[in-house]
Amino acid sequence: LYSDLLAGTRADKKTGPLSNRTVRYVHAVLKMALKQATRWRLVPRNVAEDADAPRSVRPQVEAWNDHEARQFLATAHGDTYGAIWPVALHTGLRKGELLALQWLDVDLERGALNVRRNVVETKAGYVFGEPKTKAGRHTITLPPACVALLRAHRAMRTNPLPIDPAQRDTALIFQSTTGTLIDQRNLTTRFNDLVKRAGVKRITFHGMRHTHATLLLLAGVNAKAVSARLGHASIGITLDTYAHVLPRMEEHAAEAIEQALARRA
Repeated sequence: LYSDLLAGTRADKKTGPLSNRTVRYVHAVLKMALKQATRWRLVPRNVAEDADAPRSVRPQVEAWNDHEARQFLATAHGDTYGAIWPVALHTGLRKGELLALQWLDVDLERGALNVRRNVVETKAGYVFGEPKTKAGRHTITLPPACVALLRAHRAMRTNPLPIDPAQRDTALIFQSTTGTLIDQRNLTTRFNDLVKRAGVKRITFHGMRHTHATLLLLAGVNAKAVSARLGHASIGITLDTYAHVLPRMEEHAAEAIEQALARRA
């Protein structure tokens, strides 16, 4: 079993071969466990130290440029799911975080959105839970355009908000036409249809999160600020994920310093 895991050949019936990341995690856990077992004299040596875990592979990031993002939003305008598409691109939230949003999570007066939970699919159905990491619970500043979209979305809801303020606050921002939690598979299908209609590069739903981050970095926004906005545990995750943007950021930096010094001269 151990050799199969390290070779990546041991697979789940539904998901297929294990990813390098999963194999590296399994290797790290076993190595740590065998290290302790060696200290306790339960095993003669830590055989995991003789095995090489697969190399870490940088994730492939697929994102739209600004023109493609605008083209998609133009096509999605007036869609059944309302403001979820522009909110996704304006905030960079994950699918589960978007679907878990309640009206109590947004302050439209201050233009702030609190990310405090998500929704995941399990064998028992959809379950609400907290973000994976402590940094996942964070607050995002909303641009005025996004605030306006949410106000319009609330006013044009197919299912009116309850009269009771408490029930109104806990109502989901994005709902199905019957007022229930949106099925993630239906949302993905709708997203793919809109992408095809817009005639833009095909990306995954998560690609809108990558688009959000990429456009911010290319616009010169500090990587630390982008990291906080995405809810990453560290800036290292952000820099590693969006390393493809760094060369272009370096070009902008060279142009910026030249312009700054030229103005002073």
